[in-house]
Amino acid sequence: MSWIPDHTEPKTRLRLVIPQPPKYISALLTAAHQKPQEIDELLNPHLLDPALPAALAFMIHDLTTNNVTPPLYWGGEPAVSLNKYLTCMVHATMIGRAFALLSTSSPAPGEKTEDDILAAAAALPMELRLRIYFTHYSEFRTQCRRLWQQALTPVFVKALMSGSDPAPASRFAAAILVLTCWTTLESARPPIQGRGTDYVWFNGSYSTELWDLDRLKDGILATSKLPRENWDVSFLQADINSQSGEGRRIVIPEYIPLECITMLDAAREHIYNGGIEWPLRDYNSDEVVKLVLHVLETSAQAADSNEYEAHGSWGNHIDEAHAEWEEAMDKEWVQEKKTNPSRSKSSRGKGRGRGR
Repeated sequence: MSWIPDHTEPKTRLRLVIPQPPKYISALLTAAHQKPQEIDELLNPHLLDPALPAALAFMIHDLTTNNVTPPLYWGGEPAVSLNKYLTCMVHATMIGRAFALLSTSSPAPGEKTEDDILAAAAALPMELRLRIYFTHYSEFRTQCRRLWQQALTPVFVKALMSGSDPAPASRFAAAILVLTCWTTLESARPPIQGRGTDYVWFNGSYSTELWDLDRLKDGILATSKLPRENWDVSFLQADINSQSGEGRRIVIPEYIPLECITMLDAAREHIYNGGIEWPLRDYNSDEVVKLVLHVLETSAQAADSNEYEAHGSWGNHIDEAHAEWEEAMDKEWVQEKKTNPSRSKSSRGKGRGRGR
């Protein structure tokens, strides 16, 4: 996975090339869809898998990208389905929690303290300490950098640095990323730096501009100025229809779902508070999933939607969203190439040149 110059403006714009994910990683993603509250535990054995950042970037890409002109411009339906929100919840939580887990030291074992661990490390020969650093710690930093560049940055840019009318789910996903890894991002050393702004959906390109965490923070806090009443599609359509008339320029209002408004409220509060509890920390997977499900339920009730009651429980909704995602992904997996270890060198030689 890599950033490459855009063919239309190679000096000023970039495109992110995202490969299809390998089939073996589907087991982790399936488990995360089935038990999103346990994402932290599910991720731990896979945190250093080199394929993980690109796979998570692939999963979140379509959810957070407009594939057509925003629907209100041509009379379409902009509302986001409940299944899409739930799928977005799973993948955004995986991205944020993977970054946080990779950046957070494990607690000291047993009755040991952090000071005990530091004292023991200081007693090791310098050669061994360097070996541990280059074979262990540097792997974690490299994986964090991949996650930041490939998975977190595109979501933040689409949601917060590309003007109005981003894909609604991009704002929803950006809020989840803030909740799950903001204090981790703030404490990163060297300081986090992002690349790319002004995402253009019809050619998938970004500007080459660099930005820091302060600019990202400003973008998140600026969401408080978004219109809070633009979640009712029928009201917005009526507003557009009322503007029709010869010679009049129609102003298309921006659709902002209640779900996004409420999640962005929570994200800003997380930034203002600097985290939850003391010492300050980000939401774990169980906490953020509970928050998201509460937001989805209260938003549906505020909008007089019967979507939540349609299947009776969140367990059923999560199962339905997983089935929809699994069906959509069925043709996307890249199968691993298999070799037959039982074949001898001579048998391989005899097989050369034969048609198969």
